[in-house]
Amino acid sequence: MLVAIINKKSEVLFIDSVFSQAVKNLCGFRQIVGRSIFPHIKETKDAWVTAVANCFANRVSQTCEIILGVGENRSRWRVQIFPLNANQAVVLGVSLPLNIAALSTREIEVMRQVSLDRSTEQIAESLDISISTVEKHRHRIRNTLSISRAVQLLIVAKSMFHVDSFFCPSTKNDQ
Repeated sequence: MLVAIINKKSEVLFIDSVFSQAVKNLCGFRQIVGRSIFPHIKETKDAWVTAVANCFANRVSQTCEIILGVGENRSRWRVQIFPLNANQAVVLGVSLPLNIAALSTREIEVMRQVSLDRSTEQIAESLDISISTVEKHRHRIRNTLSISRAVQLLIVAKSMFHVDSFFCPSTKNDQ
């Protein structure tokens, strides 16, 4: 999990990785603090700029996907940007497999259904496809993303579609 505080210029005021020293080293966090994050965003700058601008202008949280990198090292992140005050926002992110873009449109649809904790049978019914087709899609997704276990698939799917659930879980009492 990535945690950062940025200003309107996308300058990083604070950044940390909650779980992994390797992620900290890979992304060069020490070099980022006090500087703009732009040089470290690869291939996804437009999505970042739009999300940050909307967050500050509308004072609502925004979600986008960014690819961070230093040198040849790259990592894909699904981030949620929350307005903290008029000049600062909190950025929370979870790492995604870098090769997620290799999934087909139908595989993405299956991942969305997985993210909702649906069974293979429920996914088949929802997408109007056979159970064996769902199983084939799940198998290809796991191969493409190098995922060996169903729980890993669920975590990646939730990261893709429900990143806010990792940071702000709702309870039945919230209403």
